[in-house]
Amino acid sequence: MVHVSVGVYTFLLPIAIIVTVAVFFIYKAIYDKHTNQVLESGGTKKSKWIAPWGLALIVLGAQLLMVAGVMFPLSMFMIDQNVDYSVHELSDDDPIRFDVSDSVMFVIDDSNYQEVTKFSDEGITVTIYKQQRKDDTEYYVFIGEIEKQSDEPINAYVCLDTNSQTYQIQTCMPLTSDSSKAYFKLEVMTGADSPSSLRIAVGYGDSMNPETDDLPQDIKIVF
Repeated sequence: MVHVSVGVYTFLLPIAIIVTVAVFFIYKAIYDKHTNQVLESGGTKKSKWIAPWGLALIVLGAQLLMVAGVMFPLSMFMIDQNVDYSVHELSDDDPIRFDVSDSVMFVIDDSNYQEVTKFSDEGITVTIYKQQRKDDTEYYVFIGEIEKQSDEPINAYVCLDTNSQTYQIQTCMPLTSDSSKAYFKLEVMTGADSPSSLRIAVGYGDSMNPETDDLPQDIKIVF
């Protein structure tokens, strides 16, 4: 999880102001001396120097741009070492999240996840990842792809069965591309050492009833 340190900005901003004020007064002394010399000599054709307040604004702006230019790339590498795993929105009351797409393949790019196994049946391929955690829950991510069997909109259904509860999600995905595949990401949180099963079913058309319809793609994974 990436965090930008506010303390760095709090430290650098006063320094930028101090440098700006110092430059203003030093330059103003030189500027006033030069102006007096020009007035005493009666010269009028010499090039005018920039006003002290103008130089101060330039110096302040340059420092702010430099700080922003340095902090932006650094913020990409500033990792909060106190976070043991990715923060997610799942909870005991809402332990499942389901995302689908017919154009973008979901990926896992996090060292906290370890691939457990890969499962393929009825045109549905699922790669199962498990998160490395230190609490009393287990967090899984199922990355999958669906071989489309129809040009109609996809109805996707998932059902999570645990020892004590059943959770269901159903979504209809309008077609937005000519891809022969659809993709999904399913996030599941369960209790530690709690055997669970996951049903993934796919139908085509405007509606479906996963309890009564004979669906063309219907698999079950025990984990």
